[in-house]
Amino acid sequence: MKKKSTILNPRFLIPLAVLLLFYIGCGVYVLQVSGVNTVEYGREGGYVEGTIRAVSSDERVLRVKRITEVEKEYGTVALVETEGVAPGDAVLSVKYSQLSESDEKTVNTGDTKVMMCVTPFGMVYNRSMDTFTGSEIIMVMAIGTMLIIASGLVASVVRKFRDGEFSYSMVDRCGLAIFFIINSAVVFHECMEMQDLEIPFSFWLASQILFDSGQLFVMLSLMPLAILAFALALSNLWLVRHEGFRPMNLLGVFLGVVMMGGIAVMMIMTSHMYYRSVETFFQSSESYYLAAFMSIAFSFIYCYFECMLLSTIVCAILSTLYKPAYDLDYIIILGCAIRGDGTPTPLLRGRADRALSFEKEQFDKTGKHAKFVPSGGQGSDEVISEAESMKRYLMEQGVPEERIIKEDQSVNTLQNMAFSKKVIEGDAGSLDDVNVGFSTTNYHVFRGYTLADRIRMKVQGLSAKTKLYFFPNAFIREFIGLLWEKKLRHILFIVLLTLGLGALYYVAYID
Repeated sequence: MKKKSTILNPRFLIPLAVLLLFYIGCGVYVLQVSGVNTVEYGREGGYVEGTIRAVSSDERVLRVKRITEVEKEYGTVALVETEGVAPGDAVLSVKYSQLSESDEKTVNTGDTKVMMCVTPFGMVYNRSMDTFTGSEIIMVMAIGTMLIIASGLVASVVRKFRDGEFSYSMVDRCGLAIFFIINSAVVFHECMEMQDLEIPFSFWLASQILFDSGQLFVMLSLMPLAILAFALALSNLWLVRHEGFRPMNLLGVFLGVVMMGGIAVMMIMTSHMYYRSVETFFQSSESYYLAAFMSIAFSFIYCYFECMLLSTIVCAILSTLYKPAYDLDYIIILGCAIRGDGTPTPLLRGRADRALSFEKEQFDKTGKHAKFVPSGGQGSDEVISEAESMKRYLMEQGVPEERIIKEDQSVNTLQNMAFSKKVIEGDAGSLDDVNVGFSTTNYHVFRGYTLADRIRMKVQGLSAKTKLYFFPNAFIREFIGLLWEKKLRHILFIVLLTLGLGALYYVAYID
């Protein structure tokens, strides 16, 4: 069955159209409210009521609209409202009488100058404070963008699950959706706190909230990650007890240590002592910025791999829950180690039994038989090939030999899929008009999908159960395999992420 092209698919245009309309709406809002700008004075007291005077250096560009004094929780404040007249720059000079801290008498006149700019679109921009009226739209756009993109990604993952299209792109989309959803919630929480403190939004503040979101993301997931790390270590102890001690049986412990170690490193990198040590080592004040940026970059990279882990777990579970349609023409049985006497191990027998049970259900419901393709070569310590072992087992279960097509040359899962594809093409002539399934252990199903996708073969997976204590360690092995398989993609993403964060950090703090 040919794989349909997804280039310029209309379903991708819907979130793009929604995003475009959202940006247009935000732009219209900014144009409506940003024609005026209000500067607040008196947050810390220190002026005589009724003495505020404001003058624009160029009335043709900016004019003072009104001055209002209001009572707030922290005292009386003066609001100087300005209005744009024409594009250009102007200096807003605000003068007022100050009070002596000791006897509360007028002692001098204060004079504060604020650099203002009126853009060609009529926006009054406060250069001194890096803000404008309606500047909170920056965060609204950031949160809205993340949620719109996340909704599109979630819809794509749901569609792929419904159609049985499990591939590495599904992990990417699911991982990004998890990141955007959680990150948007973190950013929203930070924005609400800033609003409660009545801190005006600016580009600098927006950047600070964005940078902090990575660290907050990790801190919020600290407890779930700790529980996961403990569960993985516990499952490994269970595995070692039943299967014996081997380095491969401690992958869960290794991953748990890596996860908690990463959080420990990030906590160290956010401490004051860390900044001081870096500054002392480099003997320059710029090293503080370097230390801060390294902490920010590390937190986002950690978030990326955390989301990839969560996404792989979600996709792996979804792949085992997917139920293929009862229309399979061929069922590939992926091989694994056999016993010394040539009979299937319980793990391999489970894969064969799952294929047998599905084929029986299919025949009972549709009257259609499927052919079996046992796949697996002969290892150096095996008396016969894995394919031959499975063939004998299938025939013992009543499957006629003419419905069994062996593939006995493969030595790994990728070759299982590639060589089985050739065997099926040799029997059917083409894959265009046949439906192919494969049977493997539950932790291995998603891996089978990704490898079949690599050789452009459309398949549907059948999930065979395994012992509970065996699943976590085997899944971790598959997760590491997925990371390694797409290592160049991960390296490229990390490089681009670091460069993007670096550019934003330079503009916000250094430039």
